[in-house]
Amino acid sequence: MKLQESAFHPDTFNRSDKCRTRNCSGRAEQKCERLGGCQSSDLERSPLPRSGGSLENSVWKADFQPLPACQGIIGFGPHNFWPCCLRSGYSAAVTELRWPTISGHPSGKSVLTDLNHVAHQDIGSRRDRAWWIDYVLLAAPTFSTPMLLWAENYVGVGHPSRLVLIGGTAWIMSALILVAMRHVGAPRTISVVGVWSSAYVFMRGGTLVQTLGYGFALLATVAVILGLCFLLSRRTERLQEVLLVLASALLTVEVIVAWYMSIDSLGDDHAQPPPPEIEMTLQSKPDIVLIVADAYVGLDGLERYFGVSDPAWKNQLLGQGFTVPDVAYSPYVSTSAAIPAILDMAYPIEGGPGITKATSRTLYERIGGDNRAVRILSSNGYQTTMIESGWSGSACGDQIDKCVPSPFLNESTFFTLNKTWVGPWVLAQYGYSFTVGALNTMTWLQENLGVITQDSKPDLVIAHMEIPHPPLFLDSECNLDTSPDRSGVTLQWPGVDLDSRKEAYLEQAACFDGFIQSLAKSVSDDSLLLIVSDHGSDSHHQLALHPAEWSEDAMRERLNVMFAYRGLNECKVEEPVLLTNVLRDVLECLADTRIANHEPRMFLYSVLEFDGEPSPIVELSPVVVDKLLGQ
Repeated sequence: MKLQESAFHPDTFNRSDKCRTRNCSGRAEQKCERLGGCQSSDLERSPLPRSGGSLENSVWKADFQPLPACQGIIGFGPHNFWPCCLRSGYSAAVTELRWPTISGHPSGKSVLTDLNHVAHQDIGSRRDRAWWIDYVLLAAPTFSTPMLLWAENYVGVGHPSRLVLIGGTAWIMSALILVAMRHVGAPRTISVVGVWSSAYVFMRGGTLVQTLGYGFALLATVAVILGLCFLLSRRTERLQEVLLVLASALLTVEVIVAWYMSIDSLGDDHAQPPPPEIEMTLQSKPDIVLIVADAYVGLDGLERYFGVSDPAWKNQLLGQGFTVPDVAYSPYVSTSAAIPAILDMAYPIEGGPGITKATSRTLYERIGGDNRAVRILSSNGYQTTMIESGWSGSACGDQIDKCVPSPFLNESTFFTLNKTWVGPWVLAQYGYSFTVGALNTMTWLQENLGVITQDSKPDLVIAHMEIPHPPLFLDSECNLDTSPDRSGVTLQWPGVDLDSRKEAYLEQAACFDGFIQSLAKSVSDDSLLLIVSDHGSDSHHQLALHPAEWSEDAMRERLNVMFAYRGLNECKVEEPVLLTNVLRDVLECLADTRIANHEPRMFLYSVLEFDGEPSPIVELSPVVVDKLLGQ
């Protein structure tokens, strides 16, 4: 029907009659005047489906249709009704006026205001309640990166709650950005597409930033996201939602598949059964401090492969009352087996199948406290304190009385953040997780070890420090230097001169030396200090070789370790030293009970897989072992 402009003249409008028609005569008069009848809360309405529908009150009836690309009031249409676009993503057209000669509306704009109010309060509120799906979709790009790392490394992830925190923080930030975009009137699906895409690039764009730098990476990302939003804005809202759901589902499936493959590749547990318990009562109960330096090559290796024949640390420790044996070897080439060998005083793995994920899980449990040394000392009244290194394998277990957790930037969080846009910044500011953990351990021991060793209760303190193991981010004064030529987790690194890497290795070793010498001054002379390395260095790139390809130099460098101790008084650790027997000799001295030492054995393996299987573990012949030990 055709409506004349004169129909809205205020002189022809009977306000009270219209209010009575809608049973709202008792309401404030201005409400009837503003809405041409009654508040939107008085509307006779029903839920509006996504495909559209109609709403009405005593003054008008309007049809609503989805129109996602339109916002705000766009004015009068050519067919004598008022089309308008609403913030909820609907267009509305007045199709019927209940009073042909109403007044009170100075122009059609009042009816349009009424429609906007109704749509925003009624339709919008229903849609808002349904928008929880948008925030669920944002969980896919924000949580997929940390969950994917957890899935791929679930056996060795320390503090997985930190990965959840990273994903949760990214999700909250993304949700707040989405709320802000919706608040300023941005279309719903385009807002979600933009935020979803930005979150995905942020959580997966570490390599992009490392390649292009922050500036170019940002320009490229903005261009791609704007182009994507532009293309999708020309499609229907339903198609946009389908694409978002599909992309989120693909990321979710990626994580699920990673979990399945990781569990499926767990493999058999080839770790040896726990060794038999040793019943012993200690006659003397000094505080025992075991500090394990990672990848610190011994005296023989320093002279042969680094040109250091008389290291300064040896003479300095000798001057502080330490004993420094000339020959010390580890039975294993990796931390995961060497530390359990020290603490269990046994051989946790033997020749045969390689170290599977199931085997690693057992070895990590023994590092974390499920070992014979902790049980013996606990039964003699010792309190065990363990300082986590930042490496995922050295996480405290239930048997530890006091755990000093690793910094937030442990190995798991570092690799997660390294995949994101903040990865290059984290690397430049803090270095690697090993670096952060080593600095944290040094600080904690310097502040607390003197107090621990001066109380009346016997303590066992276990600290594993990931230096001088690469990356080589600490100089001789323990200052941070994150130069690219110092990065990399092996001594040989592509594109970097080996001699310069060796110099950086010796600098990081000097950082550890200075720390030990300073720490020894703060510890009581009555305490037993054991300074040992789990294995040597790898300048021969031996960990990438099949065990059958290792040369004698490769074996000697990797198995030769530094070792020094103080506090055994008349007792001595049997030489040549094999790490498996160190704590046996210590406990024998403290208990005044003879414990037979193990025959020396050594094992080789690679960190790589061969024919899709973990590297086999090859036991060296007694002749080779005796030759390495100098016997």
